Amino acid sequence: MTEAPAGWSVIIQEKEKRYLSRLPRKERERLLDAMLAMKSDPFAGDVARLKGSLEGWRLRVGRWRVLFMVDQEKKAVLIAGLGPRGDVYK
Repeated sequence: MTEAPAGWSVIIQEKEKRYLSRLPRKERERLLDAMLAMKSDPFAGDVARLKGSLEGWRLRVGRWRVLFMVDQEKKAVLIAGLGPRGDVYK
């Protein structure tokens, strides 16, 4: 993993930490690198606002989706969901 400039804090909820720990190393590192990149700009990359009854944003990392909320005042990104495209929105 590479270091990124610390402009934003990225907070990963316990549920998502456990989910990450069960993934194969290569996929886990890919997702962690994408989340670490959010420290410099949470809206960089393939990011879109969630629609419908869901609030927040999603980051696409291959077949994986990272759902997150942004607190502009605190400059914090809360990782609220993580999973394959077909499962994460349920």
